[in-house]
Amino acid sequence: MFIAFILFVWFNKRGQSYDVVIAGDAEQVEGEITLTTLRDLSRFKNKSLNPLDYTIFVVSGDSMSMAGIHNNDVVFVRKLSGADTLKIENSDVLVIDRRKDGKKEWNKLKSPVKFKLRKFISYVDGTEPFEDWFDKLKETHVELSEKATSIKKSFEKCVEKYKVNNDSIENILFMFSQTGEDGYSFHPMKFLYGKVEYSVKSEDI
Repeated sequence: MFIAFILFVWFNKRGQSYDVVIAGDAEQVEGEITLTTLRDLSRFKNKSLNPLDYTIFVVSGDSMSMAGIHNNDVVFVRKLSGADTLKIENSDVLVIDRRKDGKKEWNKLKSPVKFKLRKFISYVDGTEPFEDWFDKLKETHVELSEKATSIKKSFEKCVEKYKVNNDSIENILFMFSQTGEDGYSFHPMKFLYGKVEYSVKSEDI
């Protein structure tokens, strides 16, 4: 019994490296915040989930506090592909993979951060004029009205960048998302890594 106890304690204390996902402005992150070490969560005791079904990330930053996710929390993310990428719902928290920009663009980035968190608002067709889709979206998101100018600027910049080689729908359809209380951004669908299905408070890990 004593040996079994020692093995149990050792197993639960040994470290496991997990990717860090940034909840905030990735360009302001300094240093190599890409991996962190926690105890092995592959046997995390929670009847609601099987950790082996998810990719586990450790959160850095508090821009997703509006979604109940805080600094140092752990999120369990289900990777999305195919038709599932078109079933995202309003307020789902997504993991965006910055490396999908291609090696050349990735090397230009100021920060080495690979992943970031964003709260989904809507799909946006990059071929549709800004005023058309934005006016419809304001009907259910009136809080966006006062941010129209900055959102339009971000949208047009994204469209200009990613429609250069417009050879598939992923270069036309964008994810419109939020970070923090007043930060908004657009990402091509190919940047989508997955959706947060569970979050666990840092003190419960």
